[in-house]
Amino acid sequence: METSLQKNPIVYYNTPENFGGYSSVRAKYSSKVVQQFDSSSIINNRGLCHLVDEDFLFDFSTQHSFVNYSFQQILTEFSLSKRLTFSVIVESILTREDFFEFWAKEVDGIRFCVELVDMNSYTVVLNPLYITFSYQGSSAYSDSNRYELTFIRAKQVEYSLQDLNLIKSINTRTLNYAGVPANEVTINLFPNVGQTLFDFGYSTLNDIDTIIYQNIPASNILHRISDGVYYFFAVNRNFHEFYDVVKATLKAGQIEIINPEFDNPQIITENETTPEEGMVMP
Repeated sequence: METSLQKNPIVYYNTPENFGGYSSVRAKYSSKVVQQFDSSSIINNRGLCHLVDEDFLFDFSTQHSFVNYSFQQILTEFSLSKRLTFSVIVESILTREDFFEFWAKEVDGIRFCVELVDMNSYTVVLNPLYITFSYQGSSAYSDSNRYELTFIRAKQVEYSLQDLNLIKSINTRTLNYAGVPANEVTINLFPNVGQTLFDFGYSTLNDIDTIIYQNIPASNILHRISDGVYYFFAVNRNFHEFYDVVKATLKAGQIEIINPEFDNPQIITENETTPEEGMVMP
């Protein structure tokens, strides 16, 4: 009698959909992703949510690395405990001195988030982890240097998201929309901030629930805004609690930042007035 996969999933099935190995193993600083909210687990079920950019410090998805990963759930007399064993062996052309210098500057003592994607396209996000290493001397002249990176669970730390400045500058100009003059506002982010991660909008209140978003897909250019006092926002589209806001007054193509020392000490204002632009549609 054939065993049903639904009734007994532990039975071995030789199917092409169950491949071994990993297609991608990447790591970035925990401070640059949204932290998981369950402090008892390092597995982030929300998936990987980038804060400022989508760059990774490490990418082990090459033929020159080997991944050893296991996750165990052990039922004890009192509770269900979880154990993680995770390491990556990397072949590197760096000398020991260069590797040690890089490690001390970029890795040592810093919390990391790790994204694993297996050959079945299943993704696991682990966060936060420390990384330690051991140097493996090569036994043959033709072999590369090898470093075994071991990932160890770290204590979760809550990072202050609003300490990160996103908006670098705001510039505005006057355009004629169907013969009616109004302001066009451009919100510029710092070069290290990925614009595709953010939505842009404005409100008369400093409240993200009142933001007016004009563009789908999102654009950092806001159209047809009348003179007045506004709050201009850049909001992480996957995690709305992470945003930057600047308060400013618009008047006839000119912009004045209100309390720049309080709202964003790095803000730069740019004004541009072009009353003869003609008819421009949003």
